[in-house]
Amino acid sequence: MAKFTGAGAAAAANSTAANAGIIQLAQGATVKPLKLYEWEFSPAANAEDSNYLLSLSRATTKGTWTTTVTPAALDGQSAVASGASCFCASTVAGTPVSNSILLEAGCNQRAGYRWVAVPGGEFMVAPTTLFNIFLSYLFVQGTAVNNGSMSWDE
Repeated sequence: MAKFTGAGAAAAANSTAANAGIIQLAQGATVKPLKLYEWEFSPAANAEDSNYLLSLSRATTKGTWTTTVTPAALDGQSAVASGASCFCASTVAGTPVSNSILLEAGCNQRAGYRWVAVPGGEFMVAPTTLFNIFLSYLFVQGTAVNNGSMSWDE
Protein backbone atom coordinates (compact mmCIF):
# COMPACT_ATOMS: atom_id res chain seq x y z
CA MET A 1 0.00 0.00 0.00
CA ALA A 2 1.22 3.49 -0.82
CA LYS A 3 1.18 6.22 1.84
CA PHE A 4 -0.02 9.79 1.26
CA THR A 5 -0.75 12.94 3.22
CA GLY A 6 -2.86 16.01 2.56
CA ALA A 7 -2.88 19.27 4.51
CA GLY A 8 -4.45 22.69 4.21
CA ALA A 9 -6.01 25.65 5.98
CA ALA A 10 -9.66 25.65 6.90
CA ALA A 11 -11.69 28.83 6.69
CA ALA A 12 -11.69 31.16 9.69
CA ALA A 13 -13.67 29.66 12.54
CA ASN A 14 -16.65 31.48 14.00
CA SER A 15 -19.51 30.75 16.36
CA THR A 16 -21.71 29.67 13.44
CA ALA A 17 -19.09 27.32 12.01
CA ALA A 18 -20.50 24.24 13.71
CA ASN A 19 -20.37 21.37 11.20
CA ALA A 20 -18.11 23.36 8.88
CA GLY A 21 -15.37 21.12 7.56
CA ILE A 22 -11.67 21.41 8.28
CA ILE A 23 -10.33 18.61 6.05
CA GLN A 24 -11.82 15.64 4.16
CA LEU A 25 -10.45 12.37 2.77
CA ALA A 26 -12.73 11.11 0.00
CA GLN A 27 -12.82 8.38 -2.62
CA GLY A 28 -11.17 9.60 -5.81
CA ALA A 29 -11.37 8.64 -9.47
CA THR A 30 -10.18 5.09 -8.80
CA VAL A 31 -12.26 3.67 -5.97
CA LYS A 32 -10.25 1.54 -3.53
CA PRO A 33 -10.09 0.97 0.24
CA LEU A 34 -8.45 3.88 2.10
CA LYS A 35 -7.02 3.59 5.62
CA LEU A 36 -6.81 6.83 7.61
CA TYR A 37 -4.03 6.36 10.15
CA GLU A 38 -3.33 9.93 11.29
CA TRP A 39 -5.00 13.32 11.44
CA GLU A 40 -4.06 16.65 12.96
CA PHE A 41 -5.73 19.95 13.86
CA SER A 42 -3.37 22.85 14.46
CA PRO A 43 -3.33 26.65 14.66
CA ALA A 44 -2.43 28.68 11.59
CA ALA A 45 -1.38 32.33 11.78
CA ASN A 46 -2.67 34.37 14.72
CA ALA A 47 -3.25 31.54 17.19
CA GLU A 48 -5.58 32.38 20.06
CA ASP A 49 -6.48 30.96 23.44
CA SER A 50 -9.83 29.44 22.40
CA ASN A 51 -11.50 26.07 22.84
CA TYR A 52 -12.78 23.82 20.08
CA LEU A 53 -14.70 20.56 19.88
CA LEU A 54 -13.84 18.51 16.79
CA SER A 55 -15.63 15.58 15.20
CA LEU A 56 -14.29 12.91 12.84
CA SER A 57 -17.24 11.44 10.90
CA ARG A 58 -18.13 9.26 7.93
CA ALA A 59 -20.34 10.60 5.14
CA THR A 60 -21.76 9.41 1.84
CA THR A 61 -22.03 12.92 0.36
CA LYS A 62 -19.13 15.22 -0.41
CA GLY A 63 -20.52 18.52 0.91
CA THR A 64 -19.21 21.90 -0.26
CA TRP A 65 -15.41 22.26 -0.07
CA THR A 66 -13.52 25.28 -1.43
CA THR A 67 -9.96 23.97 -1.75
CA THR A 68 -8.64 20.79 -3.37
CA VAL A 69 -5.46 19.50 -1.76
CA THR A 70 -2.89 17.64 -3.87
CA PRO A 71 -1.82 14.61 -1.81
CA ALA A 72 1.91 14.19 -1.19
CA ALA A 73 3.50 10.74 -1.43
CA LEU A 74 5.16 9.71 1.83
CA ASP A 75 6.92 6.48 0.87
CA GLY A 76 7.98 6.93 -2.76
CA GLN A 77 6.03 3.88 -3.99
CA SER A 78 3.58 5.94 -6.01
CA ALA A 79 3.85 9.55 -7.09
CA VAL A 80 0.09 10.12 -7.42
CA ALA A 81 -2.77 9.13 -5.13
CA SER A 82 -5.10 7.15 -7.39
CA GLY A 83 -7.76 6.26 -4.87
CA ALA A 84 -8.14 9.40 -2.80
CA SER A 85 -9.14 13.01 -3.05
CA CYS A 86 -8.43 15.47 -0.27
CA PHE A 87 -10.19 18.78 0.38
CA CYS A 88 -10.02 21.54 2.99
CA ALA A 89 -12.13 24.58 3.99
CA SER A 90 -15.83 23.89 3.71
CA THR A 91 -19.02 25.64 4.67
CA VAL A 92 -20.96 22.38 4.67
CA ALA A 93 -18.83 19.31 5.22
CA GLY A 94 -21.43 16.77 4.22
CA THR A 95 -24.06 14.91 6.18
CA PRO A 96 -22.63 12.37 8.59
CA VAL A 97 -24.07 8.89 8.24
CA SER A 98 -26.25 7.95 11.23
CA ASN A 99 -24.12 6.62 14.11
CA SER A 100 -20.94 7.44 12.19
CA ILE A 101 -19.07 9.79 14.49
CA LEU A 102 -15.73 8.03 14.80
CA LEU A 103 -14.13 10.35 17.32
CA GLU A 104 -14.80 13.61 19.15
CA ALA A 105 -11.98 15.61 20.71
CA GLY A 106 -11.83 18.88 22.56
CA CYS A 107 -8.73 21.03 22.49
CA ASN A 108 -7.32 24.49 22.97
CA GLN A 109 -6.51 26.09 19.63
CA ARG A 110 -2.95 27.02 20.65
CA ALA A 111 -2.16 23.40 21.47
CA GLY A 112 -3.84 21.70 18.52
CA TYR A 113 -4.65 17.98 18.48
CA ARG A 114 -3.03 14.97 16.79
CA TRP A 115 -4.47 11.45 16.54
CA VAL A 116 -2.45 8.43 15.39
CA ALA A 117 -3.97 4.95 15.05
CA VAL A 118 -2.47 1.96 16.76
CA PRO A 119 -1.57 -0.69 14.14
CA GLY A 120 -4.82 -2.29 12.99
CA GLY A 121 -6.91 0.57 14.43
CA GLU A 122 -7.05 2.73 11.29
CA PHE A 123 -10.35 4.24 10.15
CA MET A 124 -11.49 2.88 6.77
CA VAL A 125 -13.14 4.73 3.90
CA ALA A 126 -15.26 2.16 2.12
CA PRO A 127 -14.48 1.63 -1.59
CA THR A 128 -17.67 3.33 -2.76
CA THR A 129 -17.96 6.53 -4.81
CA LEU A 130 -18.44 9.69 -2.70
CA PHE A 131 -17.73 7.92 0.60
CA ASN A 132 -15.47 9.99 2.83
CA ILE A 133 -14.21 10.79 6.30
CA PHE A 134 -14.07 14.42 7.37
CA LEU A 135 -12.92 16.47 10.33
CA SER A 136 -15.30 19.26 11.33
CA TYR A 137 -16.07 21.72 14.10
CA LEU A 138 -18.82 20.82 16.59
CA PHE A 139 -18.16 23.78 18.87
CA VAL A 140 -16.13 26.90 18.13
CA GLN A 141 -15.14 29.53 20.68
CA GLY A 142 -12.63 31.55 18.63
CA THR A 143 -12.26 33.09 15.19
CA ALA A 144 -8.76 31.97 14.13
CA VAL A 145 -7.84 30.08 10.97
CA ASN A 146 -6.88 26.46 11.65
CA ASN A 147 -5.01 23.81 9.68
CA GLY A 148 -5.96 20.20 9.15
CA SER A 149 -3.97 17.26 7.84
CA MET A 150 -4.71 13.59 7.15
CA SER A 151 -2.39 10.71 6.32
CA TRP A 152 -3.59 7.46 4.75
CA ASP A 153 -2.73 4.22 2.97
CA GLU A 154 -4.28 3.27 -0.35
